[in-house]
Amino acid sequence: MSSPHWLMEPVRTPSRVLRHWFLVLLVFHIVTAFFSYGIFHCDEHFQIIEFIGYKLGWVSASGLAWEFESQIRPWLQPFLFYLPAKSLVGFGFKDPLVLEMVLRLLSGLLGWGSLAVLSRSIFHFLERTQKAFWIVLLFSSFYFLPQFHVRTSSESMSTAFLMLAFALCLKPSVSALHFAGVGFLLGLSFEARYQTAIAGVGLALWLFLTTTKKIHCAVYGTLGGLAAMLLGALADFWGYGNWVFPAYRYATVNLVEGKAASFGVSPWWDYFVTFPKKFIGPYRFLVLAGAIAAILYPLKFIKGLRFSRPSDAEPVNRLSLALVSIILPFLVVHSMIGHKEERFLYPVVWSLWLLAILQIGLPVHQSVSKEANPYKWLRAAFYLHAALTAVLLLRGATLQLNPLRDIFAALQVESEKSPVVLRVDNGENPYSLGCAGKEDCGATVVSEFLQPKNLQVRCTSDDGLSLSGQFYLKSYSEIPSAQIAFPQGCKMHTSTLPSWGAAVAQALPDSWSRLVFKNFRFHVLWDCR
Repeated sequence: MSSPHWLMEPVRTPSRVLRHWFLVLLVFHIVTAFFSYGIFHCDEHFQIIEFIGYKLGWVSASGLAWEFESQIRPWLQPFLFYLPAKSLVGFGFKDPLVLEMVLRLLSGLLGWGSLAVLSRSIFHFLERTQKAFWIVLLFSSFYFLPQFHVRTSSESMSTAFLMLAFALCLKPSVSALHFAGVGFLLGLSFEARYQTAIAGVGLALWLFLTTTKKIHCAVYGTLGGLAAMLLGALADFWGYGNWVFPAYRYATVNLVEGKAASFGVSPWWDYFVTFPKKFIGPYRFLVLAGAIAAILYPLKFIKGLRFSRPSDAEPVNRLSLALVSIILPFLVVHSMIGHKEERFLYPVVWSLWLLAILQIGLPVHQSVSKEANPYKWLRAAFYLHAALTAVLLLRGATLQLNPLRDIFAALQVESEKSPVVLRVDNGENPYSLGCAGKEDCGATVVSEFLQPKNLQVRCTSDDGLSLSGQFYLKSYSEIPSAQIAFPQGCKMHTSTLPSWGAAVAQALPDSWSRLVFKNFRFHVLWDCR
């Protein structure tokens, strides 16, 4: 057998390597927060940012989504974000795009911190072995996490608190403060997004069954959870102006009255079919495999009709069972609910990925290690993962989910000089962020937080109307030709077409250009004043 490859050799300073790696991840989170403008889902903006704008006095109550009037959304996250936003406004930073970027940064730092704390806990829980090092490295390098962490969504914040609670559960302490901390973090996770309570209950049950201090766990864990709910109640009172229990109203409106079903109903097995299709990236099937592993894992310990407890001598078994305790009830309950969206599963994606590593990656590694030259397979897998991770992290860090960011910035500057009339060609107010209809700018959901007060939007596709004295936003597709026809009496103000796009389009033959830029779309803001 040839000499061992470096991948088979022990890492001499695993803790130092992981510290350096997490500094790299911190940079990725910061860069992603800066560039990743836009939203995964409409609720990310209209249920969080607009609520903050309401408290800042930028958004009217009538301009908020219907959930505000129904009082079914928690205010904990808007409250936590309001404090830094108010401070920035007090120092003179009133650009809504800058405020959004700062809030993405804060969300990203919380997510990065939860990932770092959880990874450290896993490393120590698995006894700081070489195997633990590689597990933590693979887990923390999941490309999806940085872009998910910087989202100002309830899913992102509740996931961060859930990960911190999971990390605390892995620590050996059995003090009252330890159990109260777990309960408090699970309570915060619930107050950020109510559905995450399903995973929290499963994790609390796992901790209760595995600890030797069951009474302490139940009493102090409950007190910690109640403290978090009290904080959430105070935030709700601050937001709505009266005492209300939004979690109860949320369940009543969406499940009892059937509001959630009005957005569409899917069969119970839909997540297992559609999630891999909608979850972008080459690791989608490993995430699905983690879900399947969570369902099948308990069968390993069923002998006859009795459930045998996993061996305490094997930390991987205990860690896997802890993951199953949050994944399985979460999947079962969400599969039973008719209305399904892929984002509903985001709070447990990290646990699906980690369980896939433990229950699929480790057995595969052990099987490959029996080969005559195991290092060549490990080397190939490692290089492939490293290359994919680098590409996907860079893509996520620089991907703008809303290409109109530069257009919004230009209109913000112009509206501060004088009132602006903006005419668009597709019948949709761009400040609806794609979250409302096109009824001649009669969209019921428009971001008052982003749309300047001195800007009036007029939507029409009638080219015969005069554009004089207005700005004109026009969308182009297929071929980013440099020879764009200028509307009469207008000059180009801002374009989302990158310079390289026009250069490539000019260099290619027309037929090739049509093929390469078939689904390409960009926007131009014309100044017709």
